[in-house]
Formats: sequence, C-alpha cells, structure tokens
Amino acid sequence: MAQRDLLRSSLGTGRDVTAKAQERLEAVLNDLAKAAQDQADQVQKITHEIVERSRKSYEKLLKSIDTEIRAQIANAGLATKADIRRLERKIEAIAASSGTPAPAKKATKKIAKKAASSARKTATSTSR
Repeated sequence: MAQRDLLRSSLGTGRDVTAKAQERLEAVLNDLAKAAQDQADQVQKITHEIVERSRKSYEKLLKSIDTEIRAQIANAGLATKADIRRLERKIEAIAASSGTPAPAKKATKKIAKKAASSARKTATSTSR
C-alpha cells in the first residue's frame, strides 16, 4: 500500500510538473506570437512609409521634368498654337481690309508648319 501511495503521489507530481511545463510553454509561445505580430506590424508600417515616400518623390520628379521641358520649349522659340491662331486672324483681317480673299486655312497651316520646322532647325543648329 505504501508503494501505491508513493506511486500515486509520484504520478500526481508528474502531472503537476507536466501541467506547469505546458503552461510555461504556452506562455512562451504566446509571447513569441505577440512579438512576431508586432514585427509584422512594424514591417507593414515601414513598407507603407517607403511606398508613400517613393510616390511623393516620383511626383516631384515628374513635376521637375515637366517644368524643365516647358522651359526648354519656351527657350526654343517655337510657335505655339495660340501664336498660329493669332497669325491666322491677322492674315484674315489683312485680307479682309485689302479686299483680297484670305488664303485657305490649309495653306495657312502649311505656312505655320514650315515656320515651326525652320524655327526648330534654327534652334537645333544654334544649340550645337
């Protein structure tokens, strides 16, 4: 009987030790899971910040390129659509006041294209 009591006592102690070990293991696993989730949250936040910074840099770059292209076009002295329209109106006004028929719009556009083309050639040759 003493042996049975000792065996029961040992089994009870073994179960207690096993239960405590299991509780400790579960606590460690919960801590690890929480730490992993915290790191995942940090990575997601950092990734979002990098993407946002990248988008802003890209927009700033596009704006700089646009500004530079517009400046180069303005410096090239090319005729704009507004310039061509203004010249067309002047030609029509001169033709109307002199009594001669105004040239057809196609002819005016051809003249404007030739002027723009020669302006580009001039700008290209002077920049070299």
